[in-house]
Amino acid sequence: MSLRTLIISSALFIPIVISLKCYVITPPQPLTNPPAQGTETECPQNTNVCLKTYDRNLNTIQKTCGTYGANCTNQIGTPNQPAQCFNSTTTTSCCCYGDRCNSSSITSIFVGLLLALLAIFQY
Repeated sequence: MSLRTLIISSALFIPIVISLKCYVITPPQPLTNPPAQGTETECPQNTNVCLKTYDRNLNTIQKTCGTYGANCTNQIGTPNQPAQCFNSTTTTSCCCYGDRCNSSSITSIFVGLLLALLAIFQY
């Protein structure tokens, strides 16, 4: 492995180690089409998941930083795992791990991975 590849690979993991970044919409906002992205926010150190909650009765969306609990996957801290969603009678709550994983679209994750792969394999 070349030094350049090692540096680029290491740099990709620094944001994951330092702190989680999630999109935040709080208090809940009316659901629009397309859904609002929210504000990218650096989460407190004690958080390890990004959450997205839809309220079907109020037709609202809320996005926050959160902590692992019963409504999240068992893969604590594993970045870019598929979001796990859970339904109640009035809400759908989704949780995921990894920076900005609670976006309105999965596209942002794939773009980041694609750019990282291109940077590694180009040199």
